[in-house]
Amino acid sequence: SHQLGCYLRRDGTPVGIIHFLEENEDDGKPWLGTLVIHKDYQRRGLGTEAFRCMVAYFRLNTNWTILRTAVKAQNQVGFAFLTSVGFQIIKEKNERFASSMQTFFILETTLH
Repeated sequence: SHQLGCYLRRDGTPVGIIHFLEENEDDGKPWLGTLVIHKDYQRRGLGTEAFRCMVAYFRLNTNWTILRTAVKAQNQVGFAFLTSVGFQIIKEKNERFASSMQTFFILETTLH
């Protein structure tokens, strides 16, 4: 499990975080857990830039061929972001969370 900070190049201002797993215990695959950009810096392409930099690093420094993630079906903004950077749904699941049953998607992208 790794957590990275996202900073503006021009002055080092912290703007977000990325969390990922090298190997998810359920399937043995690398997973993106969280990519969050502070609300004051959203809608500027920083999330996409951070994701692309992370993927470029993975391509050069790992032998991973895929990256997985999950998003709740009701999270339309998160789902739109993930599909815009190349993730595709591979499975839909229903699971009980603290308050109710929730539908979520498992997504995958290739790292070639």
